Amino acid sequence: MKLTLFIILLSAFSIGSAIHTYAQTTEPTIEISPKTISPTHRGEVIPVNINITDLDERWKAVGFEFKLSYNEELIKVINVTEGSFLKQFGETYMTPPIIKPNYIHLGLLLLPQEDGTWTIFPSGSGTLATIYFNVTHGPPVSTALTLYDTKIADITATPPGVPHKVVSGEYIFTTEVLTFIIVWTDPATNQSYTFPVQTVSNTTIDHMMFEQMHKRLTFNVTGPEGSQGYCNITIPKNLLDAGPNEWLILVDEEVITDYTVTSNATHTCIYFLYPLSTRTIYIYGTIVIPEFQINTVLLALLVSTFTIAISKRKRLIQKAGAKQ
Repeated sequence: MKLTLFIILLSAFSIGSAIHTYAQTTEPTIEISPKTISPTHRGEVIPVNINITDLDERWKAVGFEFKLSYNEELIKVINVTEGSFLKQFGETYMTPPIIKPNYIHLGLLLLPQEDGTWTIFPSGSGTLATIYFNVTHGPPVSTALTLYDTKIADITATPPGVPHKVVSGEYIFTTEVLTFIIVWTDPATNQSYTFPVQTVSNTTIDHMMFEQMHKRLTFNVTGPEGSQGYCNITIPKNLLDAGPNEWLILVDEEVITDYTVTSNATHTCIYFLYPLSTRTIYIYGTIVIPEFQINTVLLALLVSTFTIAISKRKRLIQKAGAKQ
């Protein structure tokens, strides 16, 4: 019954061309909210609301339909939920979303309240539906979030339906904040420690690695060929450290001499620029975590060995004295 009503109402737009006369009233708007979607990191789930605003009940609107286009290489639909707007006015039905390459198609219907007729009609502003996207590609990227083939059906289902405005939006991913967890295992005690290394960048950063032997952090950066990237990396001092002018930063094989270092008691922040395409960044320090632990163990072994040697010497002396 629900699906049949919905098909009858919305399919009517494609089978006729009669002009319907409406009362002189403000046109509603179907719009994306917020207008600009800006995630902070890959894997983030971002909600995109499809709202209706300034809907007058005299339009007697009961059906809503739209398509939303986007770039599926950057974001992917993972869920769709009906908003709270239509539910205020009675029982509703949302069609199963049709998800195609680069667009989603959705429809909603306010069901009749009594004897197959409507006695209450929606009015005001609110959310028709929320589409949840997963961020799958790093910065810098953008895509238009375009609403099209939008329709509002009244109880007559006569084309062209309720006149309305459409406001689309955009998705812009310019800066990503990431926290990489570096796990280091003390070779002396076999105990593992974790160290968060944070990056803020306008490029896609991947494959962060800590190499104790070389006293360095390495990672890849990717962005549009010929553009300029930046990175502000925060490194725990008890993982890797150096004096303000002792850090060595390489982009592939090129030494970066123009960088800024700020620090506090526990962390060092390094800011630097680099030309883009796909590059490998190497950050060398002068002090690395295992040095303290290994030196401490070596000192403990030396003290222990020295103590044992002295103890044995004392016992030998005591035995020699006893024989005399």
